[in-house]
Amino acid sequence: MKKLLVVLLLSSCCMAGSIRVSGRRGGPLGADIPTGKSLLSETDLDYRGMWRATTSTGITAVDTAYLRGPIAFRAVGAEQRLLIVSACPSGLNSCPVKPTAETPMVPDLLEVTMPATYGAAPATAPELTYVRRWTDWASGFYYEMNGVNIGGMWYDAEWDVLWYTYYSSYDGPDDPPFLGASKLNDDGTVTKYGPWKHPNAAQYYRTSAWWIYGAPASVKAVNANAEMCLGGAVGSTAQNGNYGPGLYWYKRPALNTSGSLSASEWGPLMAYSYLFGSAPDIFAQRSPNYTVLGTTNGIQQPTGGVGRWIASLDQMSGHVWIESASKWGIVTLGRMVKEGRYVTYNHENPTTIDGTTYYSNTASASGNTYRSFEIYTGQATTPGIEPAMLFFNPAQALEVEAGMSLPYNVISYSRKNWFDLWNIPIRLGTLGTYPNPGDYQVIYSPAGQPSTSTYDPVAQRVLWMTPATYGASRYPTIQVWDVN
Repeated sequence: MKKLLVVLLLSSCCMAGSIRVSGRRGGPLGADIPTGKSLLSETDLDYRGMWRATTSTGITAVDTAYLRGPIAFRAVGAEQRLLIVSACPSGLNSCPVKPTAETPMVPDLLEVTMPATYGAAPATAPELTYVRRWTDWASGFYYEMNGVNIGGMWYDAEWDVLWYTYYSSYDGPDDPPFLGASKLNDDGTVTKYGPWKHPNAAQYYRTSAWWIYGAPASVKAVNANAEMCLGGAVGSTAQNGNYGPGLYWYKRPALNTSGSLSASEWGPLMAYSYLFGSAPDIFAQRSPNYTVLGTTNGIQQPTGGVGRWIASLDQMSGHVWIESASKWGIVTLGRMVKEGRYVTYNHENPTTIDGTTYYSNTASASGNTYRSFEIYTGQATTPGIEPAMLFFNPAQALEVEAGMSLPYNVISYSRKNWFDLWNIPIRLGTLGTYPNPGDYQVIYSPAGQPSTSTYDPVAQRVLWMTPATYGASRYPTIQVWDVN
């Protein structure tokens, strides 16, 4: 009864002060979990506008055409700069899908400065300014991986290294490395460290291969081993990832090591993974206003008034933990299935339900059979997906970290449509611009999505890279918010 009472007090966030809990996995006894902070809402995010990454001096079309992320802050002296990853390595006009043992195909790392002003539209937004680049900067790209993506990046000022994650686009080996670190030298050379593998094989590295950032102070207070946060959502081989925007704490491995991380060097904060339970419980909770048709194949029917994460149709690419002296919140950015939709796997398009014809939300509604997840809507011109921003209570994640709650019991308290709030551009090209059909794939590819967000806790600023928003080559734009 005492444990249940503590959980309820933490989750309510209605009392000032903090609650003492016993640290987990080596954490200090009597760590404080704050309970008096206000929860963030969309009104705490002051949208400033956007920047674009096109072909300013030093940045080529190969660098940023079709670029999806990731991005990271890096302080150089008194100046805050950005690190972005090129779409292809130097000298190539297109990228091979799969690296080889002789050619690991590491994309370039670019350092850029941020404009002092903001734009209201992609075509007129100010551009990032190129500073320099590093080539062949990452280690451990495993040539047996079926295509390799850089997932997330975090510049660790204390150790003066860039941590990064990477993952296979599709299937690949069971236990490849997924974490590396590099020291970026001013002369353009790098010193590489690692790489490291996940403690669990069977491709469970996918739970942690997208976003990465330094552990917030509250996470460190509960667990002395928690030094950085890694996570991911649903990608290829979905059963090995998270059915929701997962997050895990990690201890930084010593730079003079490599190989598998130990079980004591990581743990869940918000984990929607089969590592911690079974369906439907491990699926993140969402609104129940949808209907599953036919075979589920990873889609859970709503039960008891509770909906569940809809496979890879619900998807997040941005994940930040915002924490100040008075307020906090975990914010994820992406897309979700609209209310009242039918969802299915491998059905024909269109289909008839109770005498009414419904159309699949794809670029082509020609009556073909699709071997993928589909969303059915009332008419061919109505999208079944919408932009989504989710807010989570950090206290619930800290309860998980302290061993007081199940890893998948971190539940979103608010869902907002970022397009309706700020009119952020979504997509250009042959599929048109949202809300036209076909655009539900924005910020997502069938193989997964790199992390496209970063947060500066000093300046209280959030950046989010939105791909394919400008020009025929679908250059990205970077959206900017200040946290009030």
